Amino acid sequence: MKKLLKAVMLLLLLGGGAGGYFYWQQHKEPEPEPPPPLPDFLTLERFVVPIVRQGFIDGLSRIELTLEVADEAARIDLQRNMPKIRDAIQSDLHAWLPLRRQGSAADVTALKKRMMLVVVSVAGEGKVKDLLVEEFMDIAPKKPEGQGGGG
Repeated sequence: MKKLLKAVMLLLLLGGGAGGYFYWQQHKEPEPEPPPPLPDFLTLERFVVPIVRQGFIDGLSRIELTLEVADEAARIDLQRNMPKIRDAIQSDLHAWLPLRRQGSAADVTALKKRMMLVVVSVAGEGKVKDLLVEEFMDIAPKKPEGQGGGG
């Protein structure tokens, strides 16, 4: 009789433990999904470009760009080709900046489109998801002494 009582108690304990485990599994909160990976950015060194009009420096433009890269392999490739990318951007800026209307609100949009085309032409398709214009500022040249507003 004692053996039967021990066997029944053991079965009750095992059944209770298993039932409790299954109940807990059904009622526990689902584990949250991990957040998607954050975008990977590559900031380029600042560009300072003189604006030359009619043979004279008419001012400077200071530009900071950041690339949103597709993945780690694209980042490595972009870093490897950064001298070519910077050279292409610098050349395009020297050609385009003197032709634009200074202070136009469309400048940032036009700059973004142009720079994206330049980067893709050098780096290739699919490596850059987006291009961010962090800074786009025109700086007027200093006027030599003796020139300027009356006295």
